[in-house]
Amino acid sequence: MLPQCTSRCQKKQCRNQQCCEQQRCEKLNHKKLSRRSRLDKHKPHDNRWYAVHDAGSGTIQAAALVCCIGVVLTICLTLGAILLAKAKAQTASDSAALVAAQAWYEGDADPCEQARRASSANDAVLVSCSIEKDDIMVTAEVAVSIPLLPSITYESRAGPQEC
Repeated sequence: MLPQCTSRCQKKQCRNQQCCEQQRCEKLNHKKLSRRSRLDKHKPHDNRWYAVHDAGSGTIQAAALVCCIGVVLTICLTLGAILLAKAKAQTASDSAALVAAQAWYEGDADPCEQARRASSANDAVLVSCSIEKDDIMVTAEVAVSIPLLPSITYESRAGPQEC
């Protein structure tokens, strides 16, 4: 059983309302403190105004830091995905143009079909293939897993070098 409060708490003369609930009335000082002395009791010794009110601010700063790191990582991953898709599209387009030019040089009737096979082997889609004189113009497209940028295209030319 908990000890009883002193008579001072039972008569409601105690300033602390939680005194009786916590059964610590004997330990509290019942002197009437001036407002200034009560405030000074809770102030830090170096008199910084923010020292009293900054409880929990480290949590907010840590949460902000985690959010900033998340944003930076998201941007880095997005740029990496774009650069990877650009490199894939360039590789697919270049190889398709070279294959089509070789097929054209060897007398194949449909070098664009050879270009289509070469681009699909490089995980790309052949968008266009045109033959102008001895030049082969090929455009390849690679899908990107970014919502705002569905695909990346790259155009290549293969043919004899102009002198």
